[in-house]
Amino acid sequence: MIVQGIKIIYPVEITIHPGELEVISLAMGKGIETVLMDDAKARAASEMAGLRPIGTLWLILKAVKNHLLNFDQFLSTLEDILQSGFYLKEEVYLKAVRKARELSSD
Repeated sequence: MIVQGIKIIYPVEITIHPGELEVISLAMGKGIETVLMDDAKARAASEMAGLRPIGTLWLILKAVKNHLLNFDQFLSTLEDILQSGFYLKEEVYLKAVRKARELSSD
């Protein structure tokens, strides 16, 4: 990771956390198309800015798909982020576990 300063704060139509606004602004300033966003309002703001938001859950499922994590490692990672305050609805959690199991058996 490299810490970078932001030259221009791009306005968005939705009030979001300043850190998420900085992510959107940095991506737009650098010509980056994809941003990591989990908050629903921040995801909407990034889409309105023409960016493609992906979430933490997508990222760890992608790691399973690419064989960077096995199923047990996925579960452990998911448990770690949940313990640190990450929130998932129960149905989303179950869907993610099923998807990870499917991806790990490919």
